[in-house]
Amino acid sequence: LTVLLGRTAVTAQQAPVRPLSIDDALHIHQFEATTAIRVAKGGRYVAYTVTNPDRVGARDARHDFFSAGGVPLEMEGCEVWVADTRTGAAENVSDGARSSWGPTWSPDGHSLAFYSDRAGVVQLWIWDVETKRLRRPTSAVAHEISGLDPARWLPDGSGLVIKINPEGVDLAHAFPSQGSDTARLTSDSGATVVVYRSKQVPTPSAPSTPTRIAPRSIGSVLMSDLAVVDLESGRLRRIVRQKPVEMYDVSPAGGYVAYSTYDSTGTTRQQPYVDIWIVSTKTGESRAVARNVPQLFGRNMSWSPDGDRLAFVVSGYGTDFSDARQSGDCFVVAADGGGEQNVTTGSHPRFDNALRKPSTWVHLWNPF
Repeated sequence: LTVLLGRTAVTAQQAPVRPLSIDDALHIHQFEATTAIRVAKGGRYVAYTVTNPDRVGARDARHDFFSAGGVPLEMEGCEVWVADTRTGAAENVSDGARSSWGPTWSPDGHSLAFYSDRAGVVQLWIWDVETKRLRRPTSAVAHEISGLDPARWLPDGSGLVIKINPEGVDLAHAFPSQGSDTARLTSDSGATVVVYRSKQVPTPSAPSTPTRIAPRSIGSVLMSDLAVVDLESGRLRRIVRQKPVEMYDVSPAGGYVAYSTYDSTGTTRQQPYVDIWIVSTKTGESRAVARNVPQLFGRNMSWSPDGDRLAFVVSGYGTDFSDARQSGDCFVVAADGGGEQNVTTGSHPRFDNALRKPSTWVHLWNPF
């Protein structure tokens, strides 16, 4: 113990405490705020996303949602790490890629899926725990607007559901940039600066009542396909085509995928709306189970444990949407058809956290 204390004292003398410098602060690595920390089955391995400022390159001011290769701007410079809870060792499994994020474990805990632009554009990659090797199961270009939605594993681990670029749409249209003119200015000293000027858009007069509009930018940014990727064969099968998908989730048995789409006909300047759909992973047949639902980010929905029903929560800036839906109400719909049921008709707290799924299944399903 004395020897250890002595060594500590010497180390402290050699490296005195000093104030945090601006340069150090700008290079701090930190947990990425929107991506979840994932624990593998058995609890030995933990996967997480780290933001590394040193990996963030110069940004093109014309890109306000994605990089030219499809990386959401908030995910640029991220790395995927795996920590071993037995040994304490941590490993950067993204292996030098500029941007990687969204790790999610296979049901058996042997494989880790995540998104990365290591091949130039954003694609799905799989890391094997035993071999420590990476592989790319499909060449399809992924289309994720943030770090909130990782790829979704099928319950049997045979494949994943991912959001990809619409079929036949090139990168320039899948990841649109703001139209702009550029000018290079040079001073007498030789210093230069590039100025980007966006196209002028007339400012509309303020309406007396909320006007329902279809913001073209949001629809184009979200426009994508949902596809099932088979890991053994590498086959990719599109089950949803060219829809402005916001969030999606696989049912517990894997037979269906619930997803929300941006409702351009219902959205107002004050309040976003979504449509909620269920699609069969076998046939690709989709049907809408709820239309024109007030939700801020289209994320407030989740499956019942048996996969027979889907719950969604109304969320928004107001409280009365004049359509029998109140902000904070929770509704349930059957996967095989039928209308929605408000299961929170009495007095209840607001269940409208915009970035969370309904977390009240235990309370909601006990009476049924």
